[in-house]
Amino acid sequence: MVIILSDLAALSADSYSPPDPQTALQQPVPGHDPEARLRGKSAIDHAEDLGAPLLMRRLMALQALIEMGPNALPARDTVRFVVEHGDSAQFSDVQIDELRLSALSALHAMQAPEAIDLLRSKILDPDFATQDKSYAGLLEAAVQVDIGNETLARDLMSLIDAEPDHAERLMTLGALPSPVQAALDQAVFEGAHGEAATRHFLQHLDGLSFLNDAERLEYVLGSREAAGPQQSRNALARIGSEAALDAALAIEPLEGPARFQLISRFAESSMSPEQATDRMLEEIRRLEGEQPIRQGVSLLESALRDESSSIFSRAMTELIEAGPTTMHRAIGAARQVLFLQRNPDADAPAALRPVFALLTDAAAAPEARIAAAKSLRQTPARLAALDPGYFVGEAVDLIWQAADPSEAELPVALLAPLMSSSEFAPQVVDAIEVCFSEHMAKWAINPATAIAIASGTTPGLERSATREAAAIMMGKAIQSAAIDLDYLGPHLARNGEALASLEANTVAGVIGTYAPTIFAEDKPASYDFALEPYMRPMLMRPGWFAQDPEAKAEWLAFLQRVVDLDDGNFSPTARRALERF
Repeated sequence: MVIILSDLAALSADSYSPPDPQTALQQPVPGHDPEARLRGKSAIDHAEDLGAPLLMRRLMALQALIEMGPNALPARDTVRFVVEHGDSAQFSDVQIDELRLSALSALHAMQAPEAIDLLRSKILDPDFATQDKSYAGLLEAAVQVDIGNETLARDLMSLIDAEPDHAERLMTLGALPSPVQAALDQAVFEGAHGEAATRHFLQHLDGLSFLNDAERLEYVLGSREAAGPQQSRNALARIGSEAALDAALAIEPLEGPARFQLISRFAESSMSPEQATDRMLEEIRRLEGEQPIRQGVSLLESALRDESSSIFSRAMTELIEAGPTTMHRAIGAARQVLFLQRNPDADAPAALRPVFALLTDAAAAPEARIAAAKSLRQTPARLAALDPGYFVGEAVDLIWQAADPSEAELPVALLAPLMSSSEFAPQVVDAIEVCFSEHMAKWAINPATAIAIASGTTPGLERSATREAAAIMMGKAIQSAAIDLDYLGPHLARNGEALASLEANTVAGVIGTYAPTIFAEDKPASYDFALEPYMRPMLMRPGWFAQDPEAKAEWLAFLQRVVDLDDGNFSPTARRALERF
C-alpha cells in the first residue's frame, strides 16, 4: 500500500491549531460604521427580523447583513446565536440548516474574527446540520474562504478516532478538494468502517491511489457480502484487470448476454480492447447453436464500436480459421463481410483473406463454405470498391480452379456485376489476361472468357485496350480444344458480336477474334457453329477508318492474308470485304 498522508502532513504541530471560535472571538474587529444603514435600517434593525415567524423574513435579514459587510458587525452576536441555536419548532430541518449556513455567510461577510474557526468547528460537528447537502455546502465554503488543504485535512483527521461515523459521512459527500479527499479516504480505509464507506470505496476504487490492483481486488472480494453481487462486479470492472474479470465472472453464475455485457464493461475501464476481445471470443467459442453465437458476435461488435475496426476483424478471422464448430466458422465469415460493408475504411484484404481461404479449404464443412460464398455474393460491387485489385484477383483465382459450371458459379457471380462498370471491367479483363494462356487446356477458360467478353457491352469501352484484350482471348477460346459451347455459346451470342465488330473494337482486337481459327494448323472441314454470322462482321467498313489510315491498312493486310490462304470457309468472305474497299 502506498502511503500518501505525508503529502498533507507537512505542517508541524506548532504551525497547526485546531478551530477555537471562543479565542478568535476576542480578536479585534475591522473598522466599520456602527450607524450605517441599508434601505433605511441599521444592522441592529435588520437583526431584529432574525426572530420573525416567517422563514423568508429571516433569510432576507441575513441577506441584508451580508450586503452591509463589516458595517453589520453590531449584529454579530445575534447572528452568531442563529448559528449556534437556529433551531425552531416552526421550521423543518432543511429550513433550519439553510438559516444556519446563511448566518455563517453573514459572519464571514462582516469579517467577524471568529467566522473561519466557527466554520471549521461546524464542519466537524455531527449535530450541526441534518442534511448531507448542508455539510457539502460547509466544505465548499471552506474552499472558498481559503482555509487551505493542509488545515482542512488536519481538521478532518481529528474525526477518525473521535467521530468516525461523521468522518465517513464527510468523505462520501464528494465536496472535498482532491488532496484532502485522498487523505481522508486513506485514513478511513485503514480503520474499521461501515457500509456507507464500503460503498464509497467500491464506487471510487480506481481513484484510491494508495492501493495497487492486487489490494483493490482483495478489498472487493472481502466486501462482497456487504456490497452484493452487482456492486462488487461494478467495483471489479473499475479495476479492469484479467484477475478482476475472473473474479467478477465467478461471483455468481451468469449466462449468455450477461457475461458479454460484464466483459464489455471491463473494456470500458482499464482493460485493453484487445484483452476484452480475447475474453469475449473465448465466450463465443463456448456457445452452441446459431442464435447464441450470432448474439455473442453482435455483443462483441457492439463492445468494440468505438475501437479500431482491425480488432473485430482479427477476432472474426480467428473464428473463421479456428472456430470450434462449423457454425462458428460460418457465422464468422458472414459477420466479417457484413462488418467490412459497414466499415469501408477497414483493411479489406486482411478481412477478406480468411473468407476467400474458407471457400477453397478442403477440410471445411460445406455449410461453412456456402456461408462464405453467400456473404460474398450479396454485394460484390461494394466489396470490390474497397480494394478492387485484391477482390478481383481473388475472384479470378477462383475461376481458374473451376472444373465445371457449378464450380464456376461463385466467381462468375462475383465478377459479372463488375463488368457493367468502365472502372472495374478493365481490371477484371487484365487479371484474366495475365494467366489466360496458361489455362488454355482447362475447362476454366470458358467462364473466364465469358466474363472477359462481357466487356463488349460495357459502356465507355469502345475500341479500348480492354475490348481488344477480351476479343483476343475470345479468339483463343474458340480455337481451344477445351471450349464448351453449351456453356460459352450464350455468352458469345450476347457479347461476341460487339468484340468482333470494327465499330466497337480495335483492328487488333477483331483480328485477334478471327486469326486463331482462320490460321489454325489442324482445321476441321466444318465447324460446330454457323460460319455466316461468325464471319459477317468482317464485311464492315467503319467510318473511323477515314481518320486512322494506319488501322485501315492493317485491316486490309489481314483481309489479304485470309484471301491468300485460299480457304473455302473463310477466303470468300475476306475477298468480298476487300472488294468493298
